[in-house]
Amino acid sequence: MGTEIKTLSAGGSSMDCAIIGNGPRPLLMIPGMSLHKVTPQADAVAHAYRALLPDFTIYLLDRRDNPEPGCSVADLAGDAVAALEQIGVESACVLGPSQGGMIAMQLALEHPQAVKAMMLSSTIIRQSDTSRKVMRGWKELSALGSPEQLNRDVFRRVYSPEYYLRYARAFARLEGAGTPEEMRSFGIMADTVASFDISARVGEISCPVFVTGVENDTVLGGEGTADIVSALHCRSLVYPGSGHAAYDEDSTFPEKVKRFFDDSVLACAVADWQ
Repeated sequence: MGTEIKTLSAGGSSMDCAIIGNGPRPLLMIPGMSLHKVTPQADAVAHAYRALLPDFTIYLLDRRDNPEPGCSVADLAGDAVAALEQIGVESACVLGPSQGGMIAMQLALEHPQAVKAMMLSSTIIRQSDTSRKVMRGWKELSALGSPEQLNRDVFRRVYSPEYYLRYARAFARLEGAGTPEEMRSFGIMADTVASFDISARVGEISCPVFVTGVENDTVLGGEGTADIVSALHCRSLVYPGSGHAAYDEDSTFPEKVKRFFDDSVLACAVADWQ
């Protein structure tokens, strides 16, 4: 299974996209907020999501380089559709955890032809008290210029206590990583989350949707999954004891992704036949 990194243009800047595999079905993977680029982890993603290969080609999309203050989720959705156009994909299955889920929903609203089906995880359609507090805190920590403080807070909020303790040594080794530009960009991404609200429009999403969440989401609050299900009457799964990043903690999550996208194709085929 091969991986290739392409640099694309976006919003007057550039962004990297890792192309994983060469299956016939395109899958756009829009990760959540990260202090670092995700495309260098393409081989690890390929291994974790090997259940989707060789049926899919995975397009793992980084955020635009050097985002400017005022950048919005709508701007990032525009970057996603621009990426699809530049790699020659008209329509794709879309996987979006956390902030990636917000971008995915915005993409489905503004460019519905680009989204065949969408799997969301640990995301929201509007702000909660928790999301406002956490994004404000992460912006403040980003401005301090101390990656240790920011990373420590992110790791402890994103993962369950059990998962954090299991990998505490690995997290400790990562705490000091973060350049001034990465810190600045992370603060801007926190602002995009803090201003996101599609609650008045989410019902316009027409593609098949499956959403997973956690009961006690210490990053975005626990209301997000219920809000999406209420608006879209879609399938859902709630993890009772996981952290915000249940999509990382659940080793069977990639199989769930594949099963949903396989089912959505079958459902669309039946609907077309009827």
